[in-house]
Amino acid sequence: FMAGTIYLIDESNDRRQHVAGSLAGEAADPRTFQSAEDFLLQVGMDSEGCVVVPSDLPGSGALALIEMLRARRPTLRVVVLGFNASLVAAVALLKAGAAEFVEAPVLSRRLRAAVRHALAERPG
Repeated sequence: FMAGTIYLIDESNDRRQHVAGSLAGEAADPRTFQSAEDFLLQVGMDSEGCVVVPSDLPGSGALALIEMLRARRPTLRVVVLGFNASLVAAVALLKAGAAEFVEAPVLSRRLRAAVRHALAERPG
């Protein structure tokens, strides 16, 4: 059992359900959001935990979300799920502050390990 809340952002209902299912039994059920905007409106500034986000996040995108979270909500760690992401994009996301990058198709055990690692890490 992991301490900390898992927040899952994905506009695709199917992907949200699949990823949430992959994390079943790891912690309390992940809190799911359809967009980064919904997440930012509903999750407090002092929240702790792990945000799972797809590399192809619409709107301002995963990179902008990671940079914003690092600046304004450093207690949240980010795990990026790579959907059709290039190596260059993956490196940029990690340099921006993502704790982990997990390539799709997502293997449940790899995702669980990445989330565990992100929750165990102390931001700093």
